[in-house]
Amino acid sequence: MDLHQEQFARSLGEGHRIIRGVAGSGKTMILAFRAEYLARAAAKPVLILSYANGIAGRLEDAMQSRGVEDRVQVLTFHSWCYRMLRTFGIPAPSERDYPDYAERLAASVSEVVKAVDQGHIPAEQYDAVLIDEAHDFEPQWLALAAKMVNPRTRALMVVYDDIQAIYKGRERPVWSQLGIEAKGRTTVLKVNYRNTAQIVAFARRFAADVIGAPGITADDEHAILLPEDAGRQGLEPEVRRCVSIDAEAHCVAEWFLDRKKAGYEWAQMACLYPEHWIGGRVAQILAGHGVPVDIAKDNRNRVSVKRVAVRFLSMHSAKGLEFPCVAIAGLGLLGRHGETVEECVRLTYVGVTRATHEALLTYSSESALVQRLIA
Repeated sequence: MDLHQEQFARSLGEGHRIIRGVAGSGKTMILAFRAEYLARAAAKPVLILSYANGIAGRLEDAMQSRGVEDRVQVLTFHSWCYRMLRTFGIPAPSERDYPDYAERLAASVSEVVKAVDQGHIPAEQYDAVLIDEAHDFEPQWLALAAKMVNPRTRALMVVYDDIQAIYKGRERPVWSQLGIEAKGRTTVLKVNYRNTAQIVAFARRFAADVIGAPGITADDEHAILLPEDAGRQGLEPEVRRCVSIDAEAHCVAEWFLDRKKAGYEWAQMACLYPEHWIGGRVAQILAGHGVPVDIAKDNRNRVSVKRVAVRFLSMHSAKGLEFPCVAIAGLGLLGRHGETVEECVRLTYVGVTRATHEALLTYSSESALVQRLIA
């Protein structure tokens, strides 16, 4: 698959390019190959933007392994905004003026947009801009990123998947209104190469009415894509009911220990969770079982590829990542803070499709989501 994706990345024509692909279709791999290819011929820096730290860390590692880290900047969108403010001497919104973190982030974006419009931050700084997980970007962010592309190269690449849009209130973009040329420049990837046929079927089964619901189309976009599996066979995902979160943690620990006996390495395993306190409790119990853990939250949600340990990530932070064995704990509590069933289904779909080979889902509370998982 790597060779196929590399050839695809090299064969893309010049100008704006939109890649729509289901989970596991190789979108991020194509983006990484494309960034390397463009960087080797670039006079100005190449910029890769993502929403979450987790995938930014993986892409940063990918650029280092390809030897182009000095030519490619990998940042989350908000980190890039703060860098722009610092670089061009513009005061960043303070915690005193914006005690709410989300409002502070929004204010930082507004400051950058205003500074670009007024010429205090220059546009056209990069020979190429590549955006991963663009479904998590606000339209305003995409429009801002598009302005950063050198008009001579016009090398803008936007990668997204409607199904994995898990942040409430995000609008579907109308590309032509954002300065992005999508018509005739969109590639659709329907085949999921990452997951086994069993994992794809399981994810479709509990999420089909949500992910398959026709959405509002934009420009030349089609309805939401449903994934097709590549035919690779494996084990059915396991769904286990437990009596408490602690019991779920012991169940997860035993499952990981069994995976280790089966030949998997600790670094090939990940534990996902909907709330940080759940992850903390599960990690504590796993450590008691002798399972080494690496908590991404303690490293700005960046996943270290060097530590020989089970990765612990929130379900949100796991977007764009993959591991052979994935356990998701505390699913019965997902939705208790007012999230809709659709939001819970989308997030669980993202979590399950992080597993390339085997998946375990545990719960100790009943919910509408749980009923879907066990139906």
